[in-house]
Amino acid sequence: MIHTHRSHHAFTLIEVIAAMTVLFVGIIGICALFPASFQMAQVSKITTQATLIGQSKLDEMTALGFARTPIGTYTLTNQDLARFVPDAAERRKFRMSTVAVTAVPNTQNPLNNQYILKKITATVVYEFAPGRTKQDVFTTYLSNLRHG
Repeated sequence: MIHTHRSHHAFTLIEVIAAMTVLFVGIIGICALFPASFQMAQVSKITTQATLIGQSKLDEMTALGFARTPIGTYTLTNQDLARFVPDAAERRKFRMSTVAVTAVPNTQNPLNNQYILKKITATVVYEFAPGRTKQDVFTTYLSNLRHG
């Protein structure tokens, strides 16, 4: 009678525990990324909203033209913000945001007291994380000079 020797390959308990530990550490590492990526998405969203608000106000003032753009400082209203931030809870993250229009003196001809530029600055202040605020400033210029 000939005995054939079969080899039984099995995992030992130590190997199974080691494999489960490696798998568990990997899963925990991946799970730790989710809250950070969610927070980054929220910061990105509010930063995009702030950019849209600031750029929109610059575009509105620029569309008026040099003569019709009044000099002064204007506070953005809840209605201004609602166009870009429909959720009222998210709108509360935006603080005292303003648009300032100032006249830039004619440095080329100081005797001529006419202004040839108006500087428009939109400042958007918002809370991007609990207790942390950021201020984005957008600037453009209008000229009363005509090319042609």
